[in-house]
Amino acid sequence: MAVLCSIRVVFSALFTLHTTFADAERTFARWESMRPSSDQQQQRQQRTAFLPQTDSFQGLRSALDSALGVGHGVQDWHMQEILAELTPTWKSLPQDSFGRVNRRSLNYVAHRYFEQRYSLSIIGLQPTSLNSSQQEAQLLADFAPKYVRSMQEGEASLEGFSIEEAVAMVVLLEHLLADSSRDLLEAVYMRYNIESRPKSGPKSGHSLEELRPMLRHYLLRWLLQEDAEALKQARRDPSYASNSFEDWATMAGLLPGSLEAFAHLSANGVRRAGASTSQSAWNPFHQSFSFEDTQLAASSLTSSFGSFWKTECSAVKEKLLRLDTASSGRVKLSKFHGAALSGDWHFSESKDYLRKLGALDETSSWHGPQVIIPNYLQSASNCIVTAPYYHICCPNECEAHLDALESAVGAPTADPKLLLALVRDLLAENSDDDARLPATMRSQLMAIASTHNGRVPLHGRLFAQWLHFAFP
Repeated sequence: MAVLCSIRVVFSALFTLHTTFADAERTFARWESMRPSSDQQQQRQQRTAFLPQTDSFQGLRSALDSALGVGHGVQDWHMQEILAELTPTWKSLPQDSFGRVNRRSLNYVAHRYFEQRYSLSIIGLQPTSLNSSQQEAQLLADFAPKYVRSMQEGEASLEGFSIEEAVAMVVLLEHLLADSSRDLLEAVYMRYNIESRPKSGPKSGHSLEELRPMLRHYLLRWLLQEDAEALKQARRDPSYASNSFEDWATMAGLLPGSLEAFAHLSANGVRRAGASTSQSAWNPFHQSFSFEDTQLAASSLTSSFGSFWKTECSAVKEKLLRLDTASSGRVKLSKFHGAALSGDWHFSESKDYLRKLGALDETSSWHGPQVIIPNYLQSASNCIVTAPYYHICCPNECEAHLDALESAVGAPTADPKLLLALVRDLLAENSDDDARLPATMRSQLMAIASTHNGRVPLHGRLFAQWLHFAFP
């Protein structure tokens, strides 16, 4: 599907071509996940102080060694950070007496982590893909088949999975995602070298000015992925990118900006893990970036771009909410298409396509067909990148509310009265209006509990639907 859209995101100056060392340092710091500052270390220690440091943490290291091999280089603070982020969701899932979960729950935990931290939806881990307990992330199936076999045939397949094994799975996926940019970048590198520097290989160093056209080419290829027709148009028309992406000039500065930050910090003795050039060999007066240096910047684009796409998603949501005069979380289809006729390219999907997306409510004879706002925002129509192993789409805002409820409840099920109190608090935090829930909403939650021995399953389908109505 062609990604022919105008990105109205106004990126901050943090990701433009930096004119000051301070700007460069702030940009690089965003991606310097492998080298935390002393302040960051202190914050992480405070957040993870409650985590086990003895047998359980040794089990975590053992799980990582099994998944990545001994000498994987993953820092303890990063393992602790992931463990801290997974713990609230883990506690809210059904477990056996040893604290283990089934395969479906393991995949769900990993899905939630990548969606919340990176705004990435990993192919094979989405909730719609979890109907089968044997569903697997395609990235793991293609690049870590031995690991997948161990999950399907090993002891854990019978006994369940521990939270340490969940952390290992997340770390492995992070590594594979970072490497997933390599093939595309190498193809673009080779094309650039063949045309401009036939005696150079992909390991040769280049100045930033030499790299700029190649980096722009990489960004466009990354955005368009396998859209052959769009790629043909881009090759024929030099203005294709600027015509298709309103903020292309700003976007084209993302990767060069990262390398400029890299150069600034290298000149000041700070080196990023994975960079190929040794600190002693770095010459600030003759800067040369290797393939590995450039791949670090390309990898960071995968993990950071989703947070900026949220801005565009927020703009689309605000437009839909203005059309939702009843505050129902739905927009009449006639109003939806009326906005498209007025020139808004977002709302041009056909009725049949909206139905296939699961974004069309046709249950009301009075209102007629209505577009369900959260379902539409999370549909494929609002994905900016559709790579073979992941999508970058609009975030599911209900996930943030569910995360708060999981942390507060700390169990797979909850008393409906407790949930009503927690939801009222969340509503009060997000609105100046009366935070009271309608009587119908309260009775619906009680009805859900009545079918589950007086408790509400936090991850049940009915409660998910109820949350959509509570936070339209």
